[in-house]
This record gives sequence, structure tokens and C-alpha cells, in this order.
Amino acid sequence: TNLVELVSGFGIECIHTHHVSMEYFVADTIKKHLPSIHHVANMHGMYEMLSEDQFARNIAEIKKSVEHWFYPAEKNIKPFVDYGLFSDSKFTKVPNGISRQEINPIDRRELGIDQKAFVICLASRALPEKGWLEAIRMTGLARERTDRDIHLLLLGEGEIFDELLKQTLPDHVHLLGFKKNVMDYFAGSDVGLLPSYFKGESYPLAI
Repeated sequence: TNLVELVSGFGIECIHTHHVSMEYFVADTIKKHLPSIHHVANMHGMYEMLSEDQFARNIAEIKKSVEHWFYPAEKNIKPFVDYGLFSDSKFTKVPNGISRQEINPIDRRELGIDQKAFVICLASRALPEKGWLEAIRMTGLARERTDRDIHLLLLGEGEIFDELLKQTLPDHVHLLGFKKNVMDYFAGSDVGLLPSYFKGESYPLAI
């Protein structure tokens, strides 16, 4: 396979995976072709989203291959604990983090927002479970109930972003797409919002 050729050609000694499907693929390849290769894995909130049957079916092979697991949040290890597969010697908690950066708050006027307005910022993948549509409804309701000039900044891309691009949104909803300088937008807002109910949420970078 291509993986076997890569390992051989580059003298790879350890493979690091980040997804259930890749864990399984690598585990199967190691068993068949690469018995001397080491395998470590990072969890990102996927295993606890599997059904009991899916977890049992996948982990049967994966547990034979992965020598050490890294996870960002306690919820990630629940299925391993439930199945008696957790041990302190094989699992290490490593919370998410980002490098320290210079923060330059955005100028609201560049977005057509008055300096006296109240600004809400939501930055995430634009999945249904990340709460974008709920945030839009909430902002509209807050404007009605308070009679204040409240604006919502939506940063990120995904299926909800694509759907919203096709719609005519209220002037107070700012669909900004992907931004590298997310912290500048949070810093230029009055409040950060994370209305996520995504089952695989672990240690969001927005936090």
C-alpha cells in the first residue's frame, strides 16, 4: 500500500493519527505489513459519539495498535472507562492551546457598526449543532426586547455558512466567513458566544 511505501521510503518509526477511521486503517496496516511501527493517537471528541456497537467494532483492532492516547477533555475517555480500557499509563490529557499572539481589536466602523452598539461574536465551524441559527434568533429577540442596537458577528465556514450566503440577512447579522485573526474580533466585541450542542465538543479553541 502507499502507507507501507511511505513508511519504508522515509524511515518512519511512529505514526500519529487523529481520527477513528485513520486509527483503524493504520492499525490494520500495522498488523498486516508494519509490525515494528509505533502508533500513538489524539482524540478530538469522536469516540464518545460512536454507538456502543460502532465503538466495540472499531476498538477491537485499534486497541491492539495504539500504544498511547492523548485527549483534551475528560468526556473523551468515557467509552474507554466504560469498557475497562482506560489506564493512566496509556492515556495523557493535553488540553488545547494556541500560541500567544498580538491582539488588535477590530474597528467596528469597518463593519458598518456604530461604536455605541453592543457586539456579539461567535467563531466556530458552521455546523447546525454549533448554534449559528440559534444565535441569529437570539440576537433578533434581544434587539426586540431591549430596543438596543445589538450586532452579531459570525466567523467560520461550513454548511450553515453556505446556506446563509443564499439568504438576505438582517443588517445586524454580519456573515464574515473564515478569519485567521479570530481573537481580534473577540477583542473588538462586547461578548463572546458559544451556543454549541455538538456532541463531539471537547475543549473548544474559542474558549
